[in-house]
Amino acid sequence: MAGRSTIVAARIMGPALLIFGAALLAGRVNIAELVSTLVAEPTSRLFAAAVSVILGLVLAVLHNRWKTPTEIAITLIGWVLILRGTSLLIAPVETITSFQPVFEAPAMPFVSGGLMVVLGGWFTFVGIFRKAR
Repeated sequence: MAGRSTIVAARIMGPALLIFGAALLAGRVNIAELVSTLVAEPTSRLFAAAVSVILGLVLAVLHNRWKTPTEIAITLIGWVLILRGTSLLIAPVETITSFQPVFEAPAMPFVSGGLMVVLGGWFTFVGIFRKAR
């Protein structure tokens, strides 16, 4: 059984991850181009950092649960968002650029898109079919 906040988070995050993952798999989103924009445009980096930190804090504060696998996954995503947003704000551009070859790898859209679709499917299933405690 999942807690109420887990069900709500899964209902929101599940379909969003499915949509973004499908867009990556369909080639509609270019990760390497997004990273290049974050490196080249300080305003884009600031916006991405702000969104990541705010969403991460919302998840970490409102959903700090560590019992079921779904609760753990949602909570970890919140903390990863906080760390990613913070690193975008404080890391030198050179550090961000050093990760660019990873994002330019031909398999990256399939790996990240596939992971998003799997997580999105899992969260959607939990959000729809699981009963809240």
